[in-house]
Amino acid sequence: SACLRRCRKIPQCAHFTYVALFFHCHVSDSFATPQPDRLGSISAPAGCVSGAGPRQNTVTTMLLQKRCFLNGVSYAPWFDAAEEAEATAPEVVKDVLQCQNRCYHKSWCKKFQYNAFTHVCHLMHTWPANGTFVAGDYLISGPPQCLGHIAFNLTIENVDLERLNNSPELLHLFTYTLKKAILRNPDGNDVPNRGEAVTLSKGDEGGMRHLFTEKFVELESYPYNTSVIASFAVYAEKGISFAVAKLVTEGRFQLSNNVTRHLKMLRSRFAPVMPIGSDLFVSSVSPIVAVGREGGP
Repeated sequence: SACLRRCRKIPQCAHFTYVALFFHCHVSDSFATPQPDRLGSISAPAGCVSGAGPRQNTVTTMLLQKRCFLNGVSYAPWFDAAEEAEATAPEVVKDVLQCQNRCYHKSWCKKFQYNAFTHVCHLMHTWPANGTFVAGDYLISGPPQCLGHIAFNLTIENVDLERLNNSPELLHLFTYTLKKAILRNPDGNDVPNRGEAVTLSKGDEGGMRHLFTEKFVELESYPYNTSVIASFAVYAEKGISFAVAKLVTEGRFQLSNNVTRHLKMLRSRFAPVMPIGSDLFVSSVSPIVAVGREGGP
C-alpha cells in the first residue's frame, strides 16, 4: 500500500497505521506502543526483519530495544549528589543510537537517557539503581553498549547435505559463498574471517509447504526439495549494533536474493550435491534476533 511505501522511505519508520475512514497514514518509530481494538485502523511493521524495514539503524534500534533499552523511566537529575556536584551538560542528537554512541565513546559514561521528543541526550557517570516511571515511551535509556550477537536461519533448496559433508572442498566453498553473500567487513575489507559461525543441518523435505517464501513457489516445479538449513551467528566484541553492521543488508528479501544469486553463479560446481535437473535457491529467511546479555556495570 501507499502507506507502507511511505513508511519504508522514512529512515526511522518501523510501523505504520492506515485509518481507512479518513485515508490517513500515520508512521511511527520502533518504540511505538500498540493500541489494540481500534476500529477502521490497519497497522503493520515496515518489513519482515524483526519488525523493521531494510535499514540498518531501524533494525539495530529494534534489536537493542528488545535486548537492553528501557522505555518510560526518568533518571533526572541524571547525577549522584553524593558523588557529583552537578549533571553533565546534555546534548542534542539525531536519534537514540547516536546518544548511545556518545556514551560509548566516553570512558566515564555508565548510562544514557534519550528523549525522543526533544532529541536531548543525557550521559551519566553512575548507574542509577532506580528511576521514576513516566507516562509514555518517549524516554529511552540504556548502557553504552549492548553485549551479545545476532542470529538467523536460511533454507537453501536442492542441496543434499550428506553429499555435501562427504566433499570437504564443496562444503568449504558452500559456506564461504554464503558468508560472502551475507557478510561484509564494516571497515571496508572483503569477507570477515572471524566472529561468524555457520552451522548446516538437514531441512524437512516438505518444508516448502510451511515456510515463509519470497514469492509463491509451485512445489511440483521443484520435485526434489532436498533442503539445507544454514544457521548464522554473527558476533562482535563491541556488541549487537556492531554485529548488525556486518550484514550486507538487513532485509530478508534482499538476503534471499543475494544468496540465491551467489549460489546460482556456482551452480555447475555444486552439481554433484544436487539432484539432476534441480536448481539452487533460498526458500526462506528467518527474522534476525539478538542473543546475549544486557550491558551494564
